[in-house]
Amino acid sequence: MAAPLLKRRGRRRLKVLEETYEQQQQSVKKQNEQLVAQLLSQSQDAEKARAELVAQHEERVAVLQQQNMWDLECLREQQRTLVQTMVKDYEEQLQRLRQTKDLEVDAVTGSRLTHQVSEQHH
Repeated sequence: MAAPLLKRRGRRRLKVLEETYEQQQQSVKKQNEQLVAQLLSQSQDAEKARAELVAQHEERVAVLQQQNMWDLECLREQQRTLVQTMVKDYEEQLQRLRQTKDLEVDAVTGSRLTHQVSEQHH
């Protein structure tokens, strides 16, 4: 009689151990699934943040490139204006030089004529 009782207790004990083991397995499986889901969510969040940073960086680069193009165009316009001013100044100086030369020629010619006229009257 003791043997069947021990046998039943052993079976019950074995059944309890199997159920405990099964519950532990289910708990571990559930924890694993939660961790996988958490990791996936974190990975998606990180990818989204990375994509946002890349987009912000690309936008900043585009803005800086546009600003550089505007700055370059401004410098080119300033250079064109400067060259035009220099050309205008040069042409004005050249014109003044020609006028001065003409005045000197006229003065010399006028002086000679006056001298020649005065010599003829003497």
